[in-house]
Parts: sequence; C-alpha cells; structure tokens
Amino acid sequence: MTVSMTTDNAKTRSLARVLAAVLIAATVVGTATGAVRVWTVISDAQRPGPVLFEHGVSGVDFTHVPAGWTNEWCGECHKRDYAQWKGSRHNLSGSNENFEAQILDPKGGRKQWCMNCHVPINPGATVFSTREPEDLDQNYTEHPEWLMNGIDCLTCHVRDGQVLVTHASEEAATAHPIRIAPELGTAEFCGSCHQFDFHDREHPDQFHGPLQQASLEEFLEFRATGELETRCHDCHMPDGDHEMPGGYSLSLLQETFDLALSANWIDDGDAILIEMDLSIGHVGHRVPGGEHFFRFLSLQTVLEDEQGNAIGTGTSTIRPSDIEATLIDQLPHIKTFGHHPALSEFTGLSEEESGMPSPDTRLSPNDTWTARYVVSPDREQSGSTVRIRTELWYHVLDAWNAIKFKLSPDELRWTVLRREAVLTRPSAVD
Repeated sequence: MTVSMTTDNAKTRSLARVLAAVLIAATVVGTATGAVRVWTVISDAQRPGPVLFEHGVSGVDFTHVPAGWTNEWCGECHKRDYAQWKGSRHNLSGSNENFEAQILDPKGGRKQWCMNCHVPINPGATVFSTREPEDLDQNYTEHPEWLMNGIDCLTCHVRDGQVLVTHASEEAATAHPIRIAPELGTAEFCGSCHQFDFHDREHPDQFHGPLQQASLEEFLEFRATGELETRCHDCHMPDGDHEMPGGYSLSLLQETFDLALSANWIDDGDAILIEMDLSIGHVGHRVPGGEHFFRFLSLQTVLEDEQGNAIGTGTSTIRPSDIEATLIDQLPHIKTFGHHPALSEFTGLSEEESGMPSPDTRLSPNDTWTARYVVSPDREQSGSTVRIRTELWYHVLDAWNAIKFKLSPDELRWTVLRREAVLTRPSAVD
C-alpha cells in the first residue's frame, strides 16, 4: 500500500507541476489557448494501458477485459489467424515441457517475471517480478485455461476494452472498439519480451549481469547497417502469419543456412582434405537467436565406410602447416557456434564437459564461416570407399541442462542440413 500511495503521489505532483506551467503560459497567451493546453495535458496524462511488456518486470492488467472476449471469440471472425496461433509456440509458451521443467525447478526459475512474458495473462501479474508465482505447482497440475493459452490474442491485441490494431477496416470498427497502435508493428514491441536481463533479487525493477536474450539489441545493430525498412515481422510474421515461426521451425532454419562441402584425397590417398562453408542469409540478428544461454549450433563431421559404419582416424605424413588446414585426430569432429557467458558460474563445468560454447561464436547476418580440415581415415576400417558426412544441428537446450531438467537432449535438437561427399581411394581406381 505504501508503494502504491507513493507512486500515486509522485504522479500527482508531477502532473500538478505540468498543469501549473501550462496555466502560467495561459495568462500570457490567453485564457482560451491555455484551456486547450490544459485539456491536452490531462488527456495525455490519462493514457490507455501500456502496450509493451516491460521485459517481464511487470505484467499487464487484464482485469478490464470485456465479458465474452476470448480467443475463441476472436477466432469466429479471424479464422486463419486463430488457427495459426493454435499451432504456434506462443500458444505453448507457458505449457511446453521445456518451460515447465525450468519454471518448476526448485533451484532456479520459479519467478513471476518468467510468467509475465511466457503467460502475460496470469493471476500474479501485478505482484513483484521476483516473487514466486502463487500456486505454481498446483497450476501445472490443474492446467487452468490462462496457463494453457500462453501468449494469446488478448495478450497482444487487447488493452482497456479496446482491440489494438495497426490498421482497421470499417467492418472491424463496427465489430468492436478499436485503437490504432503502431507499436504492434515495431521491433520494440517484440523486444519487450524477447530481450531481457537477469532481475535483481533485492530491487525487482532493476537488471544486472549480461543480457539473457539480446534479440532487440542485435536487430537494431543489423538495421543500423542500412536495412532501415526491415522489421522482426518480415521474417517471423510473413503475410501476417500468426504461427510466428522461429528456432523451432525446421523450414525457417533451412531457409536461413547454406552449407557447402567438398573433399579430396591428398598424400597419395592416406589423408583427406575437407573444405566446408557455413553461410547465414538475410537474418536480422545473430544465430542462433532466442535465449542464447541455452541455444547453440553444432556442425558434426564423420567418416563412414560403404555400409555406413563409422571410421576412425589413422596416421598421415601430412602436417596441417603444409596446407593451411586443421588436423582432425578424433571423430566425430564437432564445431559449435553459440554464446554462454560466465559458463562456470552457471554450470560449474568447463566448455568441454558441458558441450556448450563459452565465447560468442554465433554467426552474424550475412556471415560465412569457412573451415579446412585434414583427416586420415583408418585404412583397415575404410577400405576403398570413404563417405564424408557433415550435419548442422540446432540445439534449443544444451545436453547438460536437458539432463538436469529430466528432458531428452535428442528431442531438443534437430538436423537442419546434411551434406555428403564420397571418395574412392586412388589405389582402388588404378
């Protein structure tokens, strides 16, 4: 109560100062003009509810949603948008297995600020963001509708009994009260949930440490290079698609990357020179995006015989310094791309133990990563034919945390691209 009164008094004092300044101006320019200015200030001071989500620091008050305004009601007219949302990750943002495991973790998570972005319409949206959500475990047992809806139609499009839109037809204006809200079409709107830091335990309106997700910051860096018209919506809401594909969409990932592989025998057939290029296209942020504390890419390279059996490494007279390449002495060879700052602080494990990259090795927009490897296949295992296979995997959660949360690492990664090259030993050809 004290905090609320203090805040209200501060707002009142601030408004009073502004009104006083306007009234003083009115004595100079005339009573009528002054009255107009006073009304303008009062009108501005009575702004409708906030559109942005404040990075989870506070929820959005939905106590004034008109009766009967539900997602199903929206879907009666907006059938395509409703169907797309039902199949989206936004619909599952509060109830998917990954988030449930983390929010219920007794040693971490369990914070209201997590719910304020993953499930903005929630009973505790007006409490401190560092507080544990009330009846958290019970809600995940009973699965109330607000939890299962995740980020829904009302979350983004309803404030103070009005439907927020970027543009409206006459038909829409007669169907329900509307408000033109250009914010919905901006990167800042998306970033109000998709960029956040750790919240201070003692001062819940403050942040500390590195960004846990930096999508907006990275996007603004990209747009500053000259892509002034680019928006988050261009990739994640093409043609107004409310499925909003992202890192969980295999088709979107396959459109994002290109992988080239070539291989040739060297050292009279004792070794193979492997060359590969991994390119990222016209993307508005570094990849992988999202919560980069958990997400990363891995490029896995193996050798196989004609039957698909794995081949190990042998010995070769070629040294990498001779041909400007890196020697592979262990298979499979794994190259990771990601970012996990302060790794030991969070896991207590080294990069090798956890399988997660520590420095920021993610790919930037329009980047190409190039590698040249030398590998000597074991002669007894390989025979006359060797298949070089490389796969690009996208991980939404690292193996260490997957096991911690009792999830399957294999189910939290997928193969985005696969390339192969088949070589026959020169001696076998002769």
